[in-house]
Amino acid sequence: MIYKVPNFLDSDVLSALRKKFETSRGQAVFEVNHMGRWGKGLEAGSYAPVLILPIPEFRDYLIEKYQAMDPIFKEYANLNCFMHIWLPGSQINFHHDASDDNPRLSSTIYINENWNWNWGGLFLYDDPDAGQGWVYPHENLMVWFKPPIFHATSMVTAIAEHPRLSIQLFFNKY
Repeated sequence: MIYKVPNFLDSDVLSALRKKFETSRGQAVFEVNHMGRWGKGLEAGSYAPVLILPIPEFRDYLIEKYQAMDPIFKEYANLNCFMHIWLPGSQINFHHDASDDNPRLSSTIYINENWNWNWGGLFLYDDPDAGQGWVYPHENLMVWFKPPIFHATSMVTAIAEHPRLSIQLFFNKY
């Protein structure tokens, strides 16, 4: 099942995340999805990379926020979290996030102040319970699910006025 929670982050944290992106621009702090973080083939068909910015300073806040929202997150306390910067031409193919040796919960938080649906970057999913659908990347909307649910991000279009920013979270059991 795909769960959606609007207005998830506190406004000061949302501002701090945006500031982290702005102050990181032009610095050698970004990873690129083509460097192996995503796994083979996930970026196939993407015309541009997705930049990845570690955000360890937000880890404790995010763990506390998720555990307060749903007790299932107490069973998945090992968090990896990153900001993804989706440039025009970037996308990710359908995949399920499941790990054979480490059960997990997956989540995305959209942090752009505004996003036009003509810019792409939609979260697409094929949920065995809810069927196929999509989620528009509204500001401060959090989406989470328990893998395996196949999902993808549609390509960010060339007319996007700025990168699509999201926080990717993987809560692992071990």
